[in-house]
Amino acid sequence: MQEVAIVCCDENDTTLFIDLATQNTVYTQHNNACAGSTGCAFSTQHNILIAAQRKKSGVHFYYPPKDAARIHHAAEQVDAVTVSPDGVYLAAGSRLGRVFVWQLSSGDLLKMFQAHYRSAGQLCFTGDTSFLVTGSLDSTIKVWNMADVLDATQPTAAPAAHRVVADHH
Repeated sequence: MQEVAIVCCDENDTTLFIDLATQNTVYTQHNNACAGSTGCAFSTQHNILIAAQRKKSGVHFYYPPKDAARIHHAAEQVDAVTVSPDGVYLAAGSRLGRVFVWQLSSGDLLKMFQAHYRSAGQLCFTGDTSFLVTGSLDSTIKVWNMADVLDATQPTAAPAAHRVVADHH
């Protein structure tokens, strides 16, 4: 099994895949660096690198070693992305505090909701994908039940947070 490091370079807007055994670059994607350390995620199930497009509202899906990226647009710029451990969902947090959830295999946007009143810059799923945890510059950490997030009877309504931790410093 090949182990690869993913390196995002701000200077020249390049994302590199480097083979850890040989230290050779196995793939290079130009003109799009990840939006900071939380702006990249990798799905081992689908062999896809997901990168929030810096300074724009695009989320790029890279399929190494192909050069072309499939771009999904969010309604606004996203700073953080994460893939669920089972590889089913991609979640992204925006500068305006919204969270976007896509089905990774189809690229379909399943839900967009206002999670915070400031940037939702940290996201992660629990190990069983039943909860999404978001952290924000508004000094809150929120836990979202994925069953509530994906509730088909409430397609446009924001789910209620399962738990809220406030004023953490």
